[in-house]
Amino acid sequence: MKKKKSESDYDVGYRKPPKHTQFKPGKSGNPKGRPKGRKNYTTIVREALAKKVAVSEGGRVREVSYAEAVLMALAAKALKGDVRAAESLLRLMQQHLAGGDEAESGSAIDPEIVIQFIDAKGRPKSIGKSSSDGKEARSSLRRSEN
Repeated sequence: MKKKKSESDYDVGYRKPPKHTQFKPGKSGNPKGRPKGRKNYTTIVREALAKKVAVSEGGRVREVSYAEAVLMALAAKALKGDVRAAESLLRLMQQHLAGGDEAESGSAIDPEIVIQFIDAKGRPKSIGKSSSDGKEARSSLRRSEN
């Protein structure tokens, strides 16, 4: 039979701290750390965007999430000709619809139509370099579709 080592026989060394400095059972190594039940930033954002808001659409009022309402407003601004809103919407579509989801929803993006739109409207001077001929948009769109 093996004998149990007494506390005085305990070897102190690499990865074997002295018994009196080890964490006691049930005690944390970071007692002033994040309290249990505290939400992190991702959870707070997710909950904020999931809240419901009433939106009037075509004479009917329906409840949608904040995230959906923001996307609807962004799409409406893009349709009115706001180039920044269109670019933001297209960037979101490329990030979230890449991988075949376009075929299901029937909203596949044709990059040439987007390029023509940006060429016709011109790019704001605050985005990218000072040229407004759309070459930057063409090159970034073509890179992203490959």
